[in-house]
Amino acid sequence: MRVKKRRFLDDGQLEVTLDSKEKFVLDPVLYDLRELEEGMEVDEKLYKSLKSDKLLSKCRKKASDLLFRRMHAKGELRKKLYTKNEFPITFIEKVISEMESFGYLNDKKFALEFCKELSRKAYGPRLIRQKMYQRGLDGSLINEIVQEFTESKQDNDEELLRLAQKKLKSLHRETDEFKKRQKLYRFLAGKGWGGGEINRVIEKIFKGR
Repeated sequence: MRVKKRRFLDDGQLEVTLDSKEKFVLDPVLYDLRELEEGMEVDEKLYKSLKSDKLLSKCRKKASDLLFRRMHAKGELRKKLYTKNEFPITFIEKVISEMESFGYLNDKKFALEFCKELSRKAYGPRLIRQKMYQRGLDGSLINEIVQEFTESKQDNDEELLRLAQKKLKSLHRETDEFKKRQKLYRFLAGKGWGGGEINRVIEKIFKGR
């Protein structure tokens, strides 16, 4: 293979086209440009280097596109990049490290924002933990963040009470109190609240009726 054409792009990168019609966009600082002059033969070592850099650039672009759409946790981004084994794990870890250094990846910031989002939906601590694990967050970080949001038992009970009272309005056609309690319990449990918290709130609601 030989270099058929090369040109500098507006951003300073170097675009090299081989006679095999393959194109590579390179950082000129990383290469001996004398080896990439038009008509120069590309040996196997140089060709592998070009292919490797192209794949790494593709990995960076995919990571950037994902992070542009929304915030990600490191574990979540790692899993998406590893899907279909498109990129070597060494490339993935390199890109993740780069994104962290640029400030595009921050697990604590992501965990805080995600926990706030789930709390606004009135999810309980159990379901919040589960969804945070699913996003690839570290267990110790999850415990730290969830504790910040659930350290006040009074605030938790008030939030749960508001949620229960709102749900209760949709159960007005149910005349059997036992069935109504069951339906309310299942709904709140499905939102990730614990049994003790649910029972306290249900007793409070029906005691005052």
